[in-house]
Amino acid sequence: DEDFDDTDLSKESEEIDDLVSETLAKIHAQQGRTKEALKMFKRLIEINSDKADHYQEQIDTLKKQKE
Repeated sequence: DEDFDDTDLSKESEEIDDLVSETLAKIHAQQGRTKEALKMFKRLIEINSDKADHYQEQIDTLKKQKE
């Protein structure tokens, strides 16, 4: 007999919203969710300045496609 776990997962859910990755940004872009992809690439620049040029290229490409 398993007990029901009624732990409040809302805090964990909020943390998932903060999940940022290049792969997820690319998925957003492929799904036509350009705004989300741009936001994620901008956040990636803040997190990983070593790859800022690469992320900026992704942003520029998305903006051109949007026009």
